[in-house]
Amino acid sequence: LILCSSARRAVETATLVTRSLPTPPPITREDGLYDATPGDVFARIQSLDDDLGTVIIIGHNPTLGILAQHLAGGKDPVLLASLSRKFPAGAVACLEFDTTRWTALAPGGGALTFFLTPKLLTA
Repeated sequence: LILCSSARRAVETATLVTRSLPTPPPITREDGLYDATPGDVFARIQSLDDDLGTVIIIGHNPTLGILAQHLAGGKDPVLLASLSRKFPAGAVACLEFDTTRWTALAPGGGALTFFLTPKLLTA
């Protein structure tokens, strides 16, 4: 599932993401993601159906950067340090959780497995 802010640029990003995936997931546009707090987005994630294995969230900063820092843990100090320095527009963070229940997500409970910024693409 892709949870996407209803803002035009977010929808454009979601469309680009789906074009790059072999089996595009459905996109759910949500007005509430536009001005959501990190707590709002966290609550939305926790409300997901446990049958969903993966969710992509396309929204806005500083909310998503703060939420990623809140949830990120793991053993890669380089990735964690990079995430804590800056979460610029266009950044992608991948977190994996060792649970099958969205309600079980906890601060620091997600292994940060990938963090990409636009600057890294041009370097």
